[in-house]
Amino acid sequence: MRSLYPFLIFISLIIFNGCALFGPSSVEGVSIRLNPFKTDGCSSFPNGRLSTRKNEWLHCCIAHDISYWIGGAREEKNLADQELRQCVEKVTNKSQAELMEIGVEIGGAPQTGFPWRWGYGWDVEVPYFEREERHIADIAKQYDSIFTELNYWRKKLNSKQIQYITEQIELKIDPLIKP
Repeated sequence: MRSLYPFLIFISLIIFNGCALFGPSSVEGVSIRLNPFKTDGCSSFPNGRLSTRKNEWLHCCIAHDISYWIGGAREEKNLADQELRQCVEKVTNKSQAELMEIGVEIGGAPQTGFPWRWGYGWDVEVPYFEREERHIADIAKQYDSIFTELNYWRKKLNSKQIQYITEQIELKIDPLIKP
């Protein structure tokens, strides 16, 4: 699996990062608005082992989606993808975690047209960008939508998973919007 990783990353860079056809090339001077937070769990990947019908890593995907929803700089995406891998590895195994990380590396680039792309929460497809005060104000306005969506998923999550997501919100979103 590890030997395929560099090849798949190379292909993803060519296909997705070289072909950003949707949306502006910069958000500078572009009016964008953040939509309420929504998640589909692990997108086109199972939320857990098919054999157990449990949602062992669903919480990892929801926390990851919160980062993807607001978008931002490339470094923030890289960190979000690494955190997804680490979270999944804790509840399953290294191979599964690496497979998911490869998936988000390939399919999660901004401006791909995919509903799970980096910065999917904005009303237009956005590139990697540095957040400005206006973006942070939009995140603050939509803060409660994170908990509304989390409440929808509550029946599929255990208390430890909900705690993990809440901690991720406190680490990633709260510092942005609370002085």
